[in-house]
Amino acid sequence: MIEADKGELPNFYVLNPMTDSVVPYPGELDDVTKVSPELILLWARRTVLYLELEFMQKEQKELQKLKDKEDSNMTDEQIARMQTLSDSIRDAKEEKLIVIEKHDEMEAKIKAGENEFADVVESYIKRA
Repeated sequence: MIEADKGELPNFYVLNPMTDSVVPYPGELDDVTKVSPELILLWARRTVLYLELEFMQKEQKELQKLKDKEDSNMTDEQIARMQTLSDSIRDAKEEKLIVIEKHDEMEAKIKAGENEFADVVESYIKRA
């Protein structure tokens, strides 16, 4: 399913059932000072939003082509789906902007050496 080489493990993956996509976390996980759970979760959410937006926009475009046909005979379900897609795309775009901003902030903090996760892990290792 994931088709990962042993050299790529351990890693985190986004498994998106809407798009049947598998995306590995792009960063290295071997240095606790360069990663945090928050960063991984923000990366995952950002990745899901990109995948789902692309998927929804493609479906919306297909429905719009159907609607634009002269002899269009769209069902009530298809018309409702177009509205749902429009609303979902709008909301996903808004969320994506927020998630990108938060991800970039977290990444900048980590690069500046401000990583609470790393501090806790290192403190725990010293006590052990």
